[in-house]
Amino acid sequence: MTGPAEASQPFVPPPPKKPKHRGRIVAAVIGGVAVVAIVTATVVVTRIGASSEVTSGGKGYVVCACETKILPKNSQGKKIKSFTVELAPANGKGKSYTIKVDGEDGFAIEDFGELPDQKYQMTITSGKGKKKSTTTMKVDYAKEGSDAPKNVELTQSKKEAKASANSKDSINKAIASVATTLEQLKSKDADDAQASYEAVSATQDVDFTAAVGEGPLNPSPDDTCQITATWTYPQVKGQGVGVAKFNKDMVQLVADTLDASKQASMDDEDSHVTMMYTAEIVSIDGDIACVRTYADSYQPPYRSERVTRSAYYNLKTGEQVSLEDSLVQHGLSFDTLKSETKQAIKTAKPNIDSVSEGNIDDDDNYTGDHFYYDGKGYIVVLDTGEFDCMAWDTHDLVAHAFDSSYSCGQDVTPERARATYVPNE
Repeated sequence: MTGPAEASQPFVPPPPKKPKHRGRIVAAVIGGVAVVAIVTATVVVTRIGASSEVTSGGKGYVVCACETKILPKNSQGKKIKSFTVELAPANGKGKSYTIKVDGEDGFAIEDFGELPDQKYQMTITSGKGKKKSTTTMKVDYAKEGSDAPKNVELTQSKKEAKASANSKDSINKAIASVATTLEQLKSKDADDAQASYEAVSATQDVDFTAAVGEGPLNPSPDDTCQITATWTYPQVKGQGVGVAKFNKDMVQLVADTLDASKQASMDDEDSHVTMMYTAEIVSIDGDIACVRTYADSYQPPYRSERVTRSAYYNLKTGEQVSLEDSLVQHGLSFDTLKSETKQAIKTAKPNIDSVSEGNIDDDDNYTGDHFYYDGKGYIVVLDTGEFDCMAWDTHDLVAHAFDSSYSCGQDVTPERARATYVPNE
């Protein structure tokens, strides 16, 4: 690893002394849905007006002044285009600053506006999905700092680039693991005797920055929040190619939901930020597993949604099947279930208005993903505001009972975990 090149100085009589550059750059790899490279640089350069070329491999802080310009490059020495930059106080206290940069001319510290003189953690994020890359640099900022260079060219080392390319986060490791199992099981006989399945829950701790959902009365696209939560998703213990595929798909759903939440913005009306994600197997009926998924989300900046949906999977094949595939095992039809559902809603809400009662009788208002089988009966999910529902949440009502502990129209809505939402100042 070579150190930073010494920067040339303009001629000033008497003959100038060459500035002493000292420092190293350290690189580390962090986990994320996509492969992420992290580069940390430290350089001390004398005299404003000098330029510094920094390559990853050490640690410390880069001294920067108001007019210092940062020129980020990848490990091939190519300038990075179209990226976002965040400056966060190194001590974790105080306001963070974010700018968006388009073009390959880099950015100046003064682009952030007025900044307090202190140490910061700089995060440069470019690309999306598998090409997403995050470069971080520690900054020792002084507005009028005389020791700060005019330009800092930050280039990622090939060693650290290679390390980041080989890194995987916990979700991707899980996907790779079950994918390997899937391939190993493809040679097994698919017509084995009835398999034994056990439903288990897995968790994923999330902590991410997203477009703001609450707080400012007139939010801007740059307003963000921090969301922390423990998400839950199902897995199955058992043998066979179908089990392996099911487990892989459940992990991938979490990864996709998390990535979509990070990418959501006020400019995209179809985007959503998911704060809480809770998916669980509520029954395994023969080879069919029923998964109930609850998502507490919002469309930036204001529109909040709490939604419960169901899905059925054949654990022999791992493929999703229909509600009817579950109903036929109990000698029921969807039409019969709809009829029972209408009575259940009227039982639960005897004083419902005439408009809502008309909606209840409309078969088109019932879809298969609103019903789940929990082993004791079929449950219908009413969305927030549906059929005159006044509570800011979904409601789960018993539509068809098999167990004596259930009755038609009984509310069996489970308790919901909540995420922590904190607006970034």
